This record gives sequence, structure tokens and C-alpha cells, in this order.
Amino acid sequence: MILVSILVCLVFYYPILHSGNNLGIQDWDQNFAWTEASRVSLLDFHQFPLWNPFKCGGSVQFANPQIAVISLQTIFALLFGTLSGIKFSIFFHGVIGFIGFYFLAKQTRLSTLGSLLAAILFSFSGITGSFLSTGMVVFTSFAYTPYILICLNKSFDNKKWGVICGLLFALSFYAGFHIALLLGVYILVFVCITSLVKRTFAPLKALLVTGGTAAFFILPKLALSFQLLGIFPRLVNDVSGYSLHNFLYFLLSQKQNLFNEMNIQGYSYAIDENSLYVGILSMAFFLLFFILNIKGVKENIILLLTMLFIFWLMLGNIIQPSLYALLKHLPVFSSFRVAQRFRFDFIIPFSLLAGLGLDNAVKLLGQNKLARLLPLGCVLVIYIDLTIFSSTNFLSKTLIIKDPEARLSRGTAFIQTANNAPDFAIQRTIALPQEFLTPVAPGVKGIFDPWSYEYLKIKQDQGVLGCYDSITASVAAVGSEDAKYQGEFYLLNLVQGVKVENTFWSPNKLVYIISNPAKASNDTLVINQNYYPGWIVRTGPITCTRAIKHKGLLAVKLDSSAESITLEFNPLFLYLHCRY
Repeated sequence: MILVSILVCLVFYYPILHSGNNLGIQDWDQNFAWTEASRVSLLDFHQFPLWNPFKCGGSVQFANPQIAVISLQTIFALLFGTLSGIKFSIFFHGVIGFIGFYFLAKQTRLSTLGSLLAAILFSFSGITGSFLSTGMVVFTSFAYTPYILICLNKSFDNKKWGVICGLLFALSFYAGFHIALLLGVYILVFVCITSLVKRTFAPLKALLVTGGTAAFFILPKLALSFQLLGIFPRLVNDVSGYSLHNFLYFLLSQKQNLFNEMNIQGYSYAIDENSLYVGILSMAFFLLFFILNIKGVKENIILLLTMLFIFWLMLGNIIQPSLYALLKHLPVFSSFRVAQRFRFDFIIPFSLLAGLGLDNAVKLLGQNKLARLLPLGCVLVIYIDLTIFSSTNFLSKTLIIKDPEARLSRGTAFIQTANNAPDFAIQRTIALPQEFLTPVAPGVKGIFDPWSYEYLKIKQDQGVLGCYDSITASVAAVGSEDAKYQGEFYLLNLVQGVKVENTFWSPNKLVYIISNPAKASNDTLVINQNYYPGWIVRTGPITCTRAIKHKGLLAVKLDSSAESITLEFNPLFLYLHCRY
């Protein structure tokens, strides 16, 4: 099974693995930048990535629930570099996701062939191709889902498996909270339905063990994420969800193309947030599950009810009553965007039921050569169809902007810049229709360009003020191009005979020397990064205080003894006393 998984994933992900140093459209750059910031902090400065000075004028890194810091992706980036590391990570997660879902299907009592079909649908549906098309690599943690569910099923009989389930869920959360939120809803629905159908509290007790374990291990990031969302609340009042017509279109139609149908009238959000293509043949096997199979339907009623509940959520708030609108009133889910993302949950029971439908078809065909060869051929056809669909419509067009790696050199000193474009011409590696080409210039973006050039700027030791982020949207730092720019650090009062020198710069730690601290008394040292709670100021081996805010910037109030000033970002300072 490992060899099969590697082979099918090599073929499916070939467009990405074969893309070299190419960057991608829209969200790809942002995700490269997030990972590059962690890599720089860990490798160049040997610091845990708590603060990201490159992002939006300075922002939290670890506390941002979107950013994968403690993750396998970060390990791949440390080993192979950010560009290659992320692409290898995508392939690796594809392999483990395929293997995991195969064994989840076997646990659900599917045959070997039925389990293979289920794993193919879970791993290679239009969901995978579409989210990778615009670089939402935070969703690759979807690969942990089958392992979490396998352990969850085992925990109903043995609570010790609930601990392992909780640990795996924590791993998913640290890799980016999106899938963890979606999976948390799925688990809650699945467990409640299981408890009701089987008339036992065992699943609910197992859920407490799983939830308690997960909460314990994710608490550090969760607490800091709540702090971030409290400072920069993100209340999304979107209108999203599938209509029945749209759902069937994105489930069955091959006419989905990222470049030709980026915005389709009547559809909520774009194709990358909608596609869940499985094809007509896969749908046929799903329907075959119900044909002359009353016993099978009863045995798998929990899966069926779970799928229907998730489908209700996928309809979003464009129908009434809206379960999605009710969910949006809960903490954290108020910032949730796009009801169609529950397709990540929907594909789980759908794949299993389609696999069971294949097994039912084999039984209906009887024991002959046709019963053995025809279903196998159908599985192969489905895999080829899904691979061609994603390669043709999504994956081959994701990485279209060339990164001339050899021309990138790190600057001698970090500097903030408002200019969102790199300092060299972007070279496109494939021809696009003329209407999709836009000039590469500051402030000019096309829908098929990266939304920003954060990754390229980090490579040049520059922070980007013009980046985009759905959470940290308040930028006070000033770019070097701005007439108001006074440097990356400065004193508010220009007192003669007083100079300030930066003797150490790193993401989490800054050290400054004041030449004449007596004259600088009551002055303010301003650092050209956004203020955020958690910066500690040390002026001696014991003394430490909090940094202050000056017009939204990080600042320090000086006194006559402040000859050496060290700023360290330690968000735990909010909860601990300043003692060393």
C-alpha cells in the first residue's frame, strides 16, 4: 500500500513537484512567506518564531492560528529550503493521507478494492486540486484526518485511544486551525449521532478524553490566538454556501477551470473555494450503495446521517433554516469564512459510502471474471479522471511566476518597505490569455498574480507593509519610500550629543546602545514595527518592564540609566511576572 500510495501521488502531484523554483498565484506567496519567516528565525537566529518583523510592519507568528510553525511543513522547509520544502511537504502529506484513508476504509469494513476507491476519492477529488491552485497549503493538514478518525473509532471501546486521537488533533491544529475547526465539527456531529443511534454514552465519554487531551496540548497557541483575535477581531458576515444546482455542478461537472471561470455569476466565492469534483462514475458507485442494500444502509446509517448533517452546513446561509448561520454565533466560528469549506468534511463519508457502493456492485455482479476486472477498471478510470481533471484545470496552472533565485540577495540591514513588488522583473513561465496579464508595478495586482510579494522581500531582508492578512490588518510602521520615514529606530527628541545604535537585530530580540543616557532621560526610543503586547524591555540584568505604544509603533521610555536597552518579544509576559 505504501508503494501504491507513493506512485499515485507522484503522478497526481507531478505538476507541483516538477515546478522548480516557480512561485504561484494569489495565496502561494503568502504561505511561502509565512514558512520562510519561521525558517529564518530558526536557522539564522536560533529563535522560536514568536514574532515576524517581515509581515505587515511586524506581527505575531506563532500566535497567528493560520500559520503552521510547529508542523511537518516547517521541518521540510528547514531541511530543503522553503520553496522545495513546501512542495515536498504537499507530496508527503498526500502520501500519508492516502494510506490513512485506506486503513480508515478497512476499519469501516470495506473490501481492499472498495478501500482503494475511497482513498482515491478522499485524496484526489477536486477539493485537493482547487485549494492548491491558489496556494492554500494550510489545508494539507487534511491528511491527518483519517488517522484521527481511526483513533476516535477505537476510543469508543478503549479510552486510551482517545489520548492518541487528541494528540493527532493537536498536530492538525498546529498545522493551521482551518482543518481542525472543520474536523472538530465533524467529530462532534459523528460522536453525537453514534451515541444516539447506539444508545450509549461511550462515544461521548471518549470525546471528553479526546477533547481534553487536545485542549491541553494546543493551549499555548490557543490562548495566544484568542489574544490576537481579541486585538484584531475578525467578524465575517459573508453570504456563502452551495445551492443544489451549484453543488451538483461542482461535484460532477468537468467544465471547471480556474482561468476561464474565476468568477461565476450566481456562485458564492470562486472555484478554488467550491470544487469537490468526483465525477459521474464515482457518483454512480455512491448511488449503488443504496441499491438492494437495506442491510448495508442500516449498518452505515451513522455515516449517512453525518453526511446529511454536514451537507446542511455546506448550504450555508443562503437557505433557511441555516445551520451555518447558527454556528457562526459561536466563538472563533464568527471569523469563519466560506460555508463551502465544509466540503472537507463531506468528502469523508461520501468516499466511504462510494467505496461501499463499489463493494455492493461486486456482490450484484456475482462471482465471475467480470466481477473482478470491471470494478478494478472503474477504479483506475476514476483515478485517471481525477488526476487529469486537477492537472488540466488546476495544478498545471498554479505555479506560473518564475522566481529567479540566483538574483535574490539578503540585504545588509533589515528595512521596512511599502513597495509590494520585488526589485526585479517577474518572468512568467507559461503563456496566459492577454486579459489575465497585468503590469507588475507597486500597487498593481492582477487576479492571477500573487496577492503580495512577501516571500521575495524576506529573501532581500525587507519587511512588506503592503501585505495582506485577514487577521492583522492594522499597520502603523512606515516604509522607507515614505516622506515620513525616520529610520528603523529613532529618538523622538533630537538632543545634541545623544546617539542611538542598534547592536543586535533579530526577529524576537533587539539591542540598542544610547551614547549619553543622562541627556536622553525621558526621551522615547521608537522602533519602526507595529506595537503588540508582549514586548519586554530590559535595561539591566534584573530590571524589566513592558514596551509602550507610540502612534501604533513599538517604543521604549528612556531614563538616565538606560545605556543598553534590550527588547524581547515574550507574549507569556502577559501571564507571568517579570522575573529572571
